[in-house]
Amino acid sequence: EHSHLNQMIDGREVEEKGGREESSLDMLTRSPQVGKLKLLVPSVLLLILEGDAFLVPPLLASLRPRAQVSRQTCSSFAGRSLAPIGLRSPAAPVQLSGRASTLRMALQVEVMDLPNSQKKLAITVSADECNTAYETIISKLARTADVPGFRKGKAPPQMVLNHFGKKSITAQACEQIIGSAVPAALQQKNIRAIGQAQMADDEAIGKMIDNFAPGQDIKFEVLVDIWPEASLKGAYKGLTIEAEEEPFEEELVSNALSEMRKREAFSVLSGADTKAKVYPASLGDSVDEIKREGAVCVVDLIGYKKNADGSKGDRLPDLAIGENVEVVMEKGKFFEGFVESIDGMQAGDQASVPVTFPTNHKVAELRGMEAIFDVTIKGLKDMMYPALDDDFAKKIPNCDSVVALKKRIRESITEESLISTGKNVDKALENAIVDLVDVEIPETLVDEQTKTKFASMMSDFKAKGMDDEQIKSMITKENYDRYKSTSRDNTVRSLRISFVIGEIAKQEGIKVDPTEIESQMAVIKQKYSTEEIDEEQARSKVEADLERKKVLEFLRNNNNIKLIPKKESSS
Repeated sequence: EHSHLNQMIDGREVEEKGGREESSLDMLTRSPQVGKLKLLVPSVLLLILEGDAFLVPPLLASLRPRAQVSRQTCSSFAGRSLAPIGLRSPAAPVQLSGRASTLRMALQVEVMDLPNSQKKLAITVSADECNTAYETIISKLARTADVPGFRKGKAPPQMVLNHFGKKSITAQACEQIIGSAVPAALQQKNIRAIGQAQMADDEAIGKMIDNFAPGQDIKFEVLVDIWPEASLKGAYKGLTIEAEEEPFEEELVSNALSEMRKREAFSVLSGADTKAKVYPASLGDSVDEIKREGAVCVVDLIGYKKNADGSKGDRLPDLAIGENVEVVMEKGKFFEGFVESIDGMQAGDQASVPVTFPTNHKVAELRGMEAIFDVTIKGLKDMMYPALDDDFAKKIPNCDSVVALKKRIRESITEESLISTGKNVDKALENAIVDLVDVEIPETLVDEQTKTKFASMMSDFKAKGMDDEQIKSMITKENYDRYKSTSRDNTVRSLRISFVIGEIAKQEGIKVDPTEIESQMAVIKQKYSTEEIDEEQARSKVEADLERKKVLEFLRNNNNIKLIPKKESSS
């Protein structure tokens, strides 16, 4: 039932290797839909993993310093995550919470640089700060708790301590201390952190709670990712870069005409007495002939569940039963393998055909079910295709002859070839510059982009008709971890490309005209007029897309682009 996910992990990522996946304006941020899965776009996706709900934040749109705040929250000390740390521009002051900009804590902070744009902070919180936090928790509980034998808010501190237990109160005190100390320490050392802080030692919090004493210092270490410093190395101008040219093939014109005729085709009964017809059902994939005999079968279907031993079980609902059903004898037009099973049968023939309902079938109870259909061939029809003449061409707007129609098709195919060639050039340029940047990619950025790409693929399934329950069943920690592992190299590569593009833009003074951004935003607002969108996120992404296009245009104009014949597929 997870074949879609397997294709996603094992197939799509392979196709993306060697090139940065082009971003789309449709990838906009939506508000989380708690209680249901709304996947109109891959934005904030609600995941249910190991019983805990958490939000997958949107892609850091421009992959440059932006005023973004992580949407993940932490209500307890589960795992290693601490209070969320907002992503800020290195030029902006750190303000990780409402307290961070105003609280001045008595802290001692030592900083150690680590690989991959990470720092370790050794933080010592003074005894006075710890005592204040402890008393604040008790005072707060005393005002709000119902302690037996006392009116609400009137219980003395010792009774509050006895009622809740020392460990519960010290745990809350530790949470408050760490939640305040981490952003204050970052502010003190002027560190611009991204993502979430993590305890350097998995067992540190438990030890801290066990050993807590209001009149003693607290010492702990946290790890934080910082926005990486990027610098260019090597030349990115004056290079000779080869890119495959998408050829124009006359065969594509013939294929397009065939598809147009197929859409206008109609079926006719093969005779008054269908049993008198001797030709069989005819499986085919082309419309080379004006008439295809036996191209449509008229059948009666009765469906049964398939037992484990392969025998017929209970009869399926009426929705899986039909009389005089027309089956076009082409692969993919009915259940997988069905048309192949009745290929060659004649009117009056009967057969039992095994089928598997698709996982996105419109009837929920039939999805993925293995079944057996009793099939009776009632009759055969011939598929009639219109002649390729001027009358047919006139059905197409602004065409008055076959010559004009073919010219229009050639122009369209030529335009598509040029667009494809342009994408190949962009891909070749990115291949040429990806290693021209010195940057250590922090794990936070890898996580952010991976989550967004994972959500994007879930959204693709939604667009293809898969319902929310099916998608939810695919969203597991195991599947996500597997996807992250498979896509990691490609994700890091796309991040490197984003950084090098940003550095080239900075060095060459390439800027995006604000009017261009607003023009794109107007299109987005009109397209999603009935939806709630995050305008800041959308605008940031639009700016990044426009900057990328401008940088690639600059590179095309300042390098020697050599178009080479497209290599034939090895398959």
